[in-house]
Amino acid sequence: MNLGIVGVLLKKELLDLLRDRRTLISLVVAPMVVGPVIMIAMNSYVRRSEEQAKSERYKVGIREDVRLSGLREALGQSGLEVTEEADPRAAVENKAVTFGIAVTAKGDRPQLTFFSDNSEMKNSMARSRVNEAIEKVWREQIRTELKKRDVPESVTQPFGRTSVNVAQPRKMTGAFIGRLIGFLLLIFLFNGAMYSAVDATAGEKERKTLEILLASAAGRLEIMTAKVLTAMCTSFGTTVLSIASYAVALTQGRKGGADMMAIPTDPATMALIALLILPVAVMAASISIAAATPAKSTREAMSYLTPGLFIVMFLGMVTFMVDGQPSLVFSFIPFTNFAQTLRDVISGDWTWKAYLATTAANLVYSAIAVGLAVRSFTNEKVLFRT
Repeated sequence: MNLGIVGVLLKKELLDLLRDRRTLISLVVAPMVVGPVIMIAMNSYVRRSEEQAKSERYKVGIREDVRLSGLREALGQSGLEVTEEADPRAAVENKAVTFGIAVTAKGDRPQLTFFSDNSEMKNSMARSRVNEAIEKVWREQIRTELKKRDVPESVTQPFGRTSVNVAQPRKMTGAFIGRLIGFLLLIFLFNGAMYSAVDATAGEKERKTLEILLASAAGRLEIMTAKVLTAMCTSFGTTVLSIASYAVALTQGRKGGADMMAIPTDPATMALIALLILPVAVMAASISIAAATPAKSTREAMSYLTPGLFIVMFLGMVTFMVDGQPSLVFSFIPFTNFAQTLRDVISGDWTWKAYLATTAANLVYSAIAVGLAVRSFTNEKVLFRT
């Protein structure tokens, strides 16, 4: 194989991609802008909702069949507007009030029933204010009853309680963000490879330029190598741009108040992530070339590749269902091992054994995928579907 010819062909393939504005939008604008903008917008919405839940004067509809001393006063002190409602539940369902409380008699004591519509996120956030008011009344009732019976209040608090989160900020980032980033990067890896692979195979057939390329001095292996390298470059490049843009988005989210998040940007971690991505990018490029080569049109090629993307997405989602230190078996499941190991690297809770097992497995899968691409592109019956 002549590397000089491969270099010329690679340059030609990359220039063809860069001339296509639609490809640039799909490979550059989408990963760098769309995802991070959505994340920043979501963070901003959540922060505004939290602030609104703390400050807005929500209405609470009350019906007291039995008088519960201090309830209305506690709700008012929490900044809530108390109104009288004959049917608190119906008032909540009709959105006349945000929350409803019915106090009925149950035996020799009052029974408090709380109504809320938890489908609205801001209501769920504001519910804590109502709970605090109810808890305040609860404690006051206990103190009153204990005082009547000359029982010390310490009976209800036999010991003190303190909760400490021992997870470091970086581990918290891995737990909350690591799973999502691994899943998204798998999508970007294959999305980047798919567009260039389809353009370099079925696209060439539609433009009637593949025959000219095959009739040149370049051999089939050299042409296929250049096309795989092109798809790999777009796959890897798209993913790197995605990582950079999401890092900026997460940093902005941290400035907004997520103090428990710490995004690792040290060179060692970045190198580990890059080495983790590289074999998966080769795999994505080779699988895309192998699948798109038999297609006679770009539409047909996409119909072959789209189901494969769903399979990759499913394997990437496995990490959402696994908590704690996973079994070493996960290191040998393609795409799942990438998402899992990436999460562990981001959280700082990784081991060389699992990392090397994942990398070795993906290198083997990449070699198999390259073999499939060579077989597709060097087989005349597959290439032109005769």
